[in-house]
Amino acid sequence: MKFDIPTPSPARRCISNIVLAILLTCIGVPKSAFAQAAARRDPDPTAPEKKVIFIIDGAGLPQEKLDVVADQVRGAIATFKPIQLFNIIIVNENGISVLFPELSHATPESKRRFEPFIKQLKKSSKHDVIPALSRALKEQPDLIFLLAHESFTDNDAVIKKAREINPKSMTIIDTLAFDPPDDDKAIGDTLKTIARNSGGTMKVVKTADIPEPAKPAPPPAHASSRAGSR
Repeated sequence: MKFDIPTPSPARRCISNIVLAILLTCIGVPKSAFAQAAARRDPDPTAPEKKVIFIIDGAGLPQEKLDVVADQVRGAIATFKPIQLFNIIIVNENGISVLFPELSHATPESKRRFEPFIKQLKKSSKHDVIPALSRALKEQPDLIFLLAHESFTDNDAVIKKAREINPKSMTIIDTLAFDPPDDDKAIGDTLKTIARNSGGTMKVVKTADIPEPAKPAPPPAHASSRAGSR
């Protein structure tokens, strides 16, 4: 199967680079090399991304790793400004769960609604990501960020559908293979094709490469001594 690789405009490259840089920073991937590459491709990588949708397909991941995924998305949306709009779609065994009926501005209230919603990200078996892609593209976002762990039920069907419903690559689809199984090379190829066909970028991230959260610094010794002497 052969697809023409679309070439996004500098502005669209900028959109993709900024949001992916945010996510890569959250998951501990060094930003410097990525930022340098973005700067070489785009002279002004500062314009804020306007409309972003996250699709999370955690099929096959144990709950502790799903919690890590939730932390990374939480960290990403925490950086969004109110002028930006976002939505989150979780793929599950019963179909999909969507955070908002439509793209919502990244206000403090919208960000607070993330917490009860993300509790729906539970351990599950393989399911169909196509409804999530279709739902996301109906909102006409600038960028979809698709995260998956293992091969979809039908990889070729997902590639074909993503191309059919985004024929002019008006939406960039950046993809992330999160801790993919060593014996599942197909998911990397699939995500790479989906991203490439839309002018997006594909990355592989291993949980082993994600740094532990920084521990709070202990109080100064002299402060503890004064407290104990009272």
